[in-house]
Amino acid sequence: MKDKIKTIIIIIIFSLILAISLIAILDRKDNDDRDLITVEYENNVVNTTNTTNEIDEEENNTIDENSTSEVIGREEKESEEESKDSTENNDEKAIKLVKEEWGDDEASVYFNIENKNGTKYTITVRSSDTTEAIAWYDVDVKTQKVTSN
Repeated sequence: MKDKIKTIIIIIIFSLILAISLIAILDRKDNDDRDLITVEYENNVVNTTNTTNEIDEEENNTIDENSTSEVIGREEKESEEESKDSTENNDEKAIKLVKEEWGDDEASVYFNIENKNGTKYTITVRSSDTTEAIAWYDVDVKTQKVTSN
């Protein structure tokens, strides 16, 4: 009886060792496949980068011929940025003019641009508690004229 138990225990131990070995081998194979895929991916990235560099070199050769259009593009971009800044500044100026006209009671109200047409704005003073419109002002930022409606 004791011999049968010893034999069963030895068989179980060998089975566990065999199972653990198989799992380790399969896991190593999976990692090797992942490494192979990673190496292939890296090679593709390197090849793509090399192709892109070759294309960039060709484009650089053609850009030299048309360098004046690039300068004009930069000037247009700067003028667009300046006009955007001036629009934002006009928005701020219009609200600032209305705040000056409204007075010191700014804690319970906020100012909203309802309409703008060029340098002419319609600013609404609204209650912070109810969002109800309390007053409307027409503002011409160019002349800095504020009129109450």
